[in-house]
Amino acid sequence: MEGADLLTAGVLFLFAAVAAVPLAARLGIGAVLGYLLAGIAIGPWGLGFISDVDEILHFSELGVVFLMFIIGLELNPSRLWQLRRSIFGVGAAQVLLSAAVLAGLLMLADFLWQAAVVGGIGLAMSSTAMALQLMREKGMNRSESGQLGFSVLLFQDLAVIPALALVPLLAGSADEHFDWFKVAMKVLAFAVMLIGGRYLLRPVFRFIAASGVREVFTAATLLLVLSAALFMDALGLSMALGTFIAGVLLAESEYRHELENAIDPFKGLLLGLFFISVGMSLNLGVLYTHLLWVAASVVILVVIKMLTLYLLARLYGIRSSERMQFASVLSQGGEFAFVLFSTASSQRLFQGDQMALLLVTVTLSMMTTPLLMKGIDKWLSRRLNGPEENDEKPWVEDDKPQVIVVGFGRFGQVIARLLMANKMRITVLERDIGAVFGIGFPPFLGGPFRYMDALGPGEMVATLQRLAALYGPRYAPCEQLVRMAERREHFWTNGETDQGN
Repeated sequence: MEGADLLTAGVLFLFAAVAAVPLAARLGIGAVLGYLLAGIAIGPWGLGFISDVDEILHFSELGVVFLMFIIGLELNPSRLWQLRRSIFGVGAAQVLLSAAVLAGLLMLADFLWQAAVVGGIGLAMSSTAMALQLMREKGMNRSESGQLGFSVLLFQDLAVIPALALVPLLAGSADEHFDWFKVAMKVLAFAVMLIGGRYLLRPVFRFIAASGVREVFTAATLLLVLSAALFMDALGLSMALGTFIAGVLLAESEYRHELENAIDPFKGLLLGLFFISVGMSLNLGVLYTHLLWVAASVVILVVIKMLTLYLLARLYGIRSSERMQFASVLSQGGEFAFVLFSTASSQRLFQGDQMALLLVTVTLSMMTTPLLMKGIDKWLSRRLNGPEENDEKPWVEDDKPQVIVVGFGRFGQVIARLLMANKMRITVLERDIGAVFGIGFPPFLGGPFRYMDALGPGEMVATLQRLAALYGPRYAPCEQLVRMAERREHFWTNGETDQGN
């Protein structure tokens, strides 16, 4: 795109989002569906304001990249190890079962068996961007269904690599001699990324944070995410997988919440752009011509994936009240299908309108998910008279702090030790990270009020007089805000009180 065209497109995207998303929220259909409808409206099959959909769709994948980085920040390696059984067990079973059934149906629909295999694999994948966004909106992140859903999505991202490698083999155009040298170089480069990230990222961010300039920290965060995505793309691997790994490497660092805070605005805008571009890619001409075929395909795709996911959730021991949510949030086709089907088309695996029909099916299936989730929420609210009791041990151990200690001077250290002695999970927020190292408490860089949603504590202890004087009277998101004055006898624990001298 030229500069003027890019500016015009940016204005159109922002206008479409500002107009459609609040309207969708008012109608109760969710922001994701609002973005999709906005894309249809301004795309080549709507008002025709934008025609170069492929270029925009490729750029908008950065939204998924940023989202996976934030997800990685929330999953430290030990927590990821807890999910290994669900990733390689349930995730693999979902892809294989769904792909086998869908490939068989495509063969019955006169697809060549090679095209049917590719089509089945592509349709078996779910939309990482949509599923994670909906899980966040529904508060499923730390539930059993949300954790299992994330595991399935992560395996699907891992399955991207062998699926793309399978296409030329099915087309009969693979090289006679497999290039083991190139494979070895990719594995070596991947290992260098892991080792380098493990030992270099924290010192680099410590040096940047010492400057005290937030803009530089934000720029460094963007540089990290985009570099990881570009590096993985150069290796022929998933960009989202690369940024996810970068996030995991920093998940246990003291800069975790500052990184998330820096990247979150970009993630939100680019995810919106991604959904708009998916809406623009909907080929209404194919839909009108093959309306019954497409409608039946969407219903069959959603039903087969839901049945497969529901069965796996039941076998895995997910509670009945969460199985339908888990099955519905992953029931759509995914953005990976666009990449896989384009690769297969370049290898001449598809005939006639087969690729266009599959892409329309995927796009429409993505539009059904918000509506499906809304209907299931209503059904569950009628079915359950009250909150379901759960005496089960948490599926993945909760590591959110119960208390945040703001400031780690002499008094802050006393409070922290008392809380730890009473087996409370705490987090320390301190601008001078060096003051906390070596004492044994989990520290994070930054001030308190920017991270309340991310940390989600029940209580906050502000041990700095100036902080309490400035912010205490205006901000009370916790159950209790404890403040102290200069002298220890002016310390109260009965909530909001006047600041002592």
